[in-house]
Amino acid sequence: MSDRSLSVRRGPERRLKRSTALATATVLFAGTAALASSMTSASAATTNLLVNSGFESGNLSGWSCSTLDSVVSTPVHSGSYALEGAASSGDDAQCTQTVTVLPSTTYNLSGYVQGAYVYLGATGTGVTASAWTPSASTWDQLSTSFTTGASTTSVQIYTHGWYGEGTYFADDISLSGPGGSGSPTASAPASSRPRRRRPRRRRRRARRLPRVLRLRRRRPPRLRPRRLPAPRRVRPRPVPAVPGRRRPATVW
Repeated sequence: MSDRSLSVRRGPERRLKRSTALATATVLFAGTAALASSMTSASAATTNLLVNSGFESGNLSGWSCSTLDSVVSTPVHSGSYALEGAASSGDDAQCTQTVTVLPSTTYNLSGYVQGAYVYLGATGTGVTASAWTPSASTWDQLSTSFTTGASTTSVQIYTHGWYGEGTYFADDISLSGPGGSGSPTASAPASSRPRRRRPRRRRRRARRLPRVLRLRRRRPPRLRPRRLPAPRRVRPRPVPAVPGRRRPATVW
């Protein structure tokens, strides 16, 4: 059999192998992309949105707290530091942190507390969620979830004790969910930005004169009366006398 006939027969087989390899590569690429997107979404969903959530900075940075709150090194749930709040009869020793969130999105809030009547919750526009424990001699986990409203862009996370119930501790507070629009994002291309309209220039109006001047302006010019010449006096013409007749009166 000649080499030409062999090459003709092997043509369809080569095309079939190429198409099979291409299909396999396409499937592998699609599977890799799907796996990467699922891993990205999972990591975004489990991201802790709180700053200094375990108070490991050794201070209350990121939190707005009462003067009765402080950071201690014992007891701790994990790490080296935890929050201590000495609630008094007039102050519940509250600590809060404001977080940017997305509208109409579900978030999970959890944390570990120790003490009597310790609260953990979130508040905001259309958001009211809280969890509490009447007494926890050891570390107890509090957890709750909430869904933001259609116009909610931020929520306030808080933890506090109760008036006159003594000292409480909190550690490892976590808010999991997608972050809000507070993080920097790429700017839109110039072509998609709305075009600005130039402001129209206002035409300057002519200065209007006062009404009195306008009326004077419209009046026609004054005409001076012409002096007529004085009438001439006509002297009477005498009538000649006719003999035998009476003389008539003077004719004008």
